[in-house]
Amino acid sequence: MFHDLIKKFREQFRLPTFPKKPIEENSLPIKIGSNVSIKNYNKFIESRELSGYKLEYNNGNVCIIDMCTREHEDVVKLLQDYFKIPNGGVIFDEPLIVLGQPLHPSPIADGLKIAPDVAVHPNKTYVPRPPNPGPLNIGPPPSDTTGNPHARIICEVAVSQSYRGLKNKCT
Repeated sequence: MFHDLIKKFREQFRLPTFPKKPIEENSLPIKIGSNVSIKNYNKFIESRELSGYKLEYNNGNVCIIDMCTREHEDVVKLLQDYFKIPNGGVIFDEPLIVLGQPLHPSPIADGLKIAPDVAVHPNKTYVPRPPNPGPLNIGPPPSDTTGNPHARIICEVAVSQSYRGLKNKCT
């Protein structure tokens, strides 16, 4: 009975763990967790500073699938700069908000949170609120995890990920 209680406790709070040794890019992907719930995965990415690593959650398994390199960061910055062009140099209260790695609900609505390399969403000022409550009101527009409008454009920059892995993510 006591062992069952300990097992249940461990399963409920199972989180991924980073390897103790330095990670080499040529050793990717590296599994850092198994039997991890979506809730615990989301808690893990919300509470850790993960810049530099791309994680993937797949049926309870968590892997580091990519690492940021100079080339990766150059492409991310270039994309961000291109998406800022329509703002016409406006840097405060700009029409398009361009961010790097904001947490968003997964587009497939499975409860998983994702942190894309680049996310572009309209400023709240330009997103109309829904009409007064009524039978046809479907609620507020979709949003990221902090209530800002959901990204309309999400970009992932891959350096060492396989084509097959990227294709699976996009379908």
